[in-house]
Amino acid sequence: MDERNPGLRDILLRYEALTGRGAMLNTSFNRHREPIVHSPEDAVRTFVDCGLDVLDFGRFALERIEPACND
Repeated sequence: MDERNPGLRDILLRYEALTGRGAMLNTSFNRHREPIVHSPEDAVRTFVDCGLDVLDFGRFALERIEPACND
């Protein structure tokens, strides 16, 4: 495994230990028909609007503690 990114390596190894799957798919972070997220502000807005459970910022993470409002 590539040693140039030990943080990613650790994430993939933990993911494999939890799921038994040795691969993870990375996709773009945006809503349908919207541009890709380019800033922390865009990321938080998408997190809130999409009803995501967790938003990971590397050293920081946001976790939804109440269900998203679907109004």
